[in-house]
Amino acid sequence: MDRDITISGSGESTVIEGGFYVGAGGDGTAIQNLAIHGGAAVTGEAGPVGVFAQADNVTIENSTFVGDSTNDTFDRGILTSITDGQGLVVTNNTFTGWDTGVYLNPGTDAQVTDNTFESNFVGLSTDQDATSDVNVMISGNTFTDNAFQQVGVGVLGAENVEDVGAQVFDNTFEGMAPQVSVYLFGDGQTVTGTEAEDTFVFTNPDPAIPESWTINGFDTAGTTDHLELGTALIAYEDQTTLGGVTLTLDTGDQIQLTGVIDFQDAWLV
Repeated sequence: MDRDITISGSGESTVIEGGFYVGAGGDGTAIQNLAIHGGAAVTGEAGPVGVFAQADNVTIENSTFVGDSTNDTFDRGILTSITDGQGLVVTNNTFTGWDTGVYLNPGTDAQVTDNTFESNFVGLSTDQDATSDVNVMISGNTFTDNAFQQVGVGVLGAENVEDVGAQVFDNTFEGMAPQVSVYLFGDGQTVTGTEAEDTFVFTNPDPAIPESWTINGFDTAGTTDHLELGTALIAYEDQTTLGGVTLTLDTGDQIQLTGVIDFQDAWLV
């Protein structure tokens, strides 16, 4: 679509077998009261997409998104274009059976509120780029039995200062998967977690060159006894260097170290 239009159905009885591509000329488009099944192919994407949003000020509401219930087709209910999709509103929808229910690329400014994400592989993912001024709001949603993680937030770029808790709040979580997983991809970051049970994941981007992460310190508001190592502690052969990451953690949060060979209690402050 390359114009401002409204597509409105009558709820689950209006079934779309496929998906929508809202191009750059479709600013202000509204998609509402539909049942979108399976998604459609998008050039450059590994799997089908229910709604691909490149335009600004798109509203997607009161709809049901149904994927194929497998996690090997890389299908996504809603996907935004990198640095596009400003002013996206996603509200009162249900996402089930997708590899990822909603994926917000870096540079997307979005409000995702009052939705239900159930039985996806990943409920919602968003990547936050240090070079971008935009933020997202993920609030009032229910995440139930998403298999791998309920919410995933990637913090990109060295020296990025990211308050994840100001963006992800007042959600409900049910199930065994991590509530909010925060992936740290850059040295010198300062990251504040959410009110949920966060899992902070430190990832060595190149396991063949194990030199990217040592945990330098955590700001834990004076307590350290609640900190736990996650189960994904993978050892490699060489020394790591200081990453200089500062975190604000809360009760129930976890730390997972991937590609990190050493961890010392002295790094906790």
